[in-house]
Amino acid sequence: TICKAMNYLPPNVRLLLAGGHIPPRDKMLAPISSRVEILGMLEDISNAYKACDLVVFPATKPHQGRPIFEAGAFGKPVVAADFRELREDIRDGFNGAAFTPGNPKELAIKISEIIDNNYRGLSAEELAKNNTTLSKNNHSVTNVKSKLHKGVLNAMKTRRIKHLHIMT
Repeated sequence: TICKAMNYLPPNVRLLLAGGHIPPRDKMLAPISSRVEILGMLEDISNAYKACDLVVFPATKPHQGRPIFEAGAFGKPVVAADFRELREDIRDGFNGAAFTPGNPKELAIKISEIIDNNYRGLSAEELAKNNTTLSKNNHSVTNVKSKLHKGVLNAMKTRRIKHLHIMT
């Protein structure tokens, strides 16, 4: 989807591809190859996040949205596929934009609006700041431990478990 979306974006927009699910260069990347840099799998992803203006998470199937909150950790707004499983992390118009999975034209429009500093009345900087806050609230070690603890206590009550040992 992101490769097709590039055809609708201005020629000055460049794409850094990181991760393990990168399409073969000869197929989808050929028409936009001069605007694409393939990073592949990286041990340290921090430089890739620092180098970009926004993060696109164009998942085609629902799964955990780690790139969304990693983007928040690096102070970047995000554009992500709109799956129910990701809605805790991507709030359209608050910390970025959600697009219909598989819709490159809609993806390009949302990227353009963020680049132009006007997505639902918010600048890219405001979206990024909100993403940082949301990511910290949802994924800080303290908050995750607290949520896990509450969940375990609730499970113990509803299942009448008396003792449970958790190793961290």
